[in-house]
Parts: sequence; C-alpha cells; structure tokens
Amino acid sequence: MYDKIFVRCNPAFLQDLSQTVLLSVAAAVTASMATNPAKRLDWLEIIFSCVDPQVSNHIASTHPYIGECRGKASLLFLGL
Repeated sequence: MYDKIFVRCNPAFLQDLSQTVLLSVAAAVTASMATNPAKRLDWLEIIFSCVDPQVSNHIASTHPYIGECRGKASLLFLGL
C-alpha cells in the first residue's frame, strides 16, 4: 500500500488523523520494508510524533498484539 499510495503523499496530513487511524497507517507503512526503507522510517517517525502516548499505552495494554508490535518497532529503532 505504501508504494502505491503513501509514497505520493506529504505526511503532513497525519497530524489531523485519529489515534486509531495513525496506528493503521503505521501498520500499512511498515508492512514491508523492502522498498523505500528510509522514507518509510521517516513516515513512522512522523506517526510516532503524532501519537498521544497516553492513548498509545492504553491501546497497547488492552490489545496485546499491538503492544507486541510496538515492542518490535522499538527494537528495530534501537538496532538502527
């Protein structure tokens, strides 16, 4: 989805999205890192800057799979 849609968009629109939609966009952007990995990471950084930590923590605590994914994303960033 990233290569077909998001690569053509300016990520500034992310600031106006709900927390749930931001997490969905993050999932779509990082579904594959095979193409445009630097741009995808830029998008993910912008998404993380827009996500309210309180909402993110609540979602992660009530939905274990999202919490697990967030942990994997943290490991990815620490490995860079």
